[in-house]
Amino acid sequence: MLAASAWVVAVNHSGAKRVWALGGGFYGAGGGHAGAGKANRYVGLCAGAGSGHSVHQLRYQRLRLAGGLLVIGLFAGGLYGGLPELRAKLDQGGAEVQSALQGRVANESWNIRIQMIKHTADMVLEKPLMGWGIGSWNEQGRQRVPDFPKGYNMPHNDVLWMGAQAGVPGALAWLMLMLSAWWAAWRLPDWRGRIAFAVAVIATFSAVVNNGTRDATLGLPLLWLMGVALAYAHPETIGSAVASGAGAKGAL
Repeated sequence: MLAASAWVVAVNHSGAKRVWALGGGFYGAGGGHAGAGKANRYVGLCAGAGSGHSVHQLRYQRLRLAGGLLVIGLFAGGLYGGLPELRAKLDQGGAEVQSALQGRVANESWNIRIQMIKHTADMVLEKPLMGWGIGSWNEQGRQRVPDFPKGYNMPHNDVLWMGAQAGVPGALAWLMLMLSAWWAAWRLPDWRGRIAFAVAVIATFSAVVNNGTRDATLGLPLLWLMGVALAYAHPETIGSAVASGAGAKGAL
């Protein structure tokens, strides 16, 4: 999120602000590499900082948008080809997905995700209207999954997680909440809106491949940062609350 926001600032400013933003962007991107070369961080960076920014800014200029997305694709390909650790992670993930789809069960990152998706989807199909109840995934999941993933307390997919516990209406409600952040940022044509849009894209991506909206370590900071980005994109709301002396309570 830092790298995505810094990229937007660098593109839309000049002088010292651009220099500081580029420094923050390299720091944010480099942090992902230092953090064990997590592949999803780079995918999130390309999706949020690159695609999200380009789609938001060039939405009415189709040729330029196509060119921007092509550049992003080339950049992503360059990351894949130029970072052996990233390439190894992605290749490993692809192999794990393929083996899981072929029926192999193993204690591997993406194999576990496929198992979780399969069993959680079964939970949704069995009770599509009401779900199994809030907080029920742990009990139901441990009855269904193989032995080794029983220690997990979430299915690494928040759409299915909500669908299993609150039915299809719950999954749709969760999706509408996340997409409402997209829409609020989409309606703002300036660079602040582009930052909020990129952050919302990254938060949603994280939630559908991990547990981006329900984990105290990962999820709550992501949602807080998304809220900060949206609030900063609407400075008049914060300004009126401060001017009236109402503070955060008045802003809400």
